[in-house]
Amino acid sequence: MKLIQKNSVNMEVDSEATGRAVRALRKKKGVAIKDVATETGMTQSLLYMMERGIRPWNERKFKAVIQALKKLSGK
Repeated sequence: MKLIQKNSVNMEVDSEATGRAVRALRKKKGVAIKDVATETGMTQSLLYMMERGIRPWNERKFKAVIQALKKLSGK
């Protein structure tokens, strides 16, 4: 999974699309948002807002969430 870009010209991240994709993956793996928050050190509130595209994603946050999902789901 990669960060979803709005366009290829300015490399701006589409936070809404990225959040939807991450939320779908988290739910598919059966991982609770509170567990991702604990594993990443982010607040549940921040993760909630990122999943809904209210707060922006960046490479560091994205990698941390994906690593947490892999670890917590055992895959």
